[in-house]
Amino acid sequence: MLHKRVATENQYAELEQAWEEQLELREELKDKPSELKHYEEKLKQATKTVTRKVSIPKTKVIKQPVQQASKPAANDAARTAIKPIAPQKPLPNQQIS
Repeated sequence: MLHKRVATENQYAELEQAWEEQLELREELKDKPSELKHYEEKLKQATKTVTRKVSIPKTKVIKQPVQQASKPAANDAARTAIKPIAPQKPLPNQQIS
């Protein structure tokens, strides 16, 4: 169940008064004193920075084609055709007695 809260006439009048004070305060703060304006100008001159545009070239992305594992490459056929060397018996003059 939703309860509505209603302000009394006194509460509403206080709210109105606080709002009017806020509006007056905001209006006063819009106009800065001349000393403050002078200080801000000097500060701006002291901290002035140089800005410039820098163009950055876009990088081009090149995608490599995906290699399929199911097809053997030409080099794979040559590798599988080579058989390991089988050891041979030593020659007669190489035998150890």
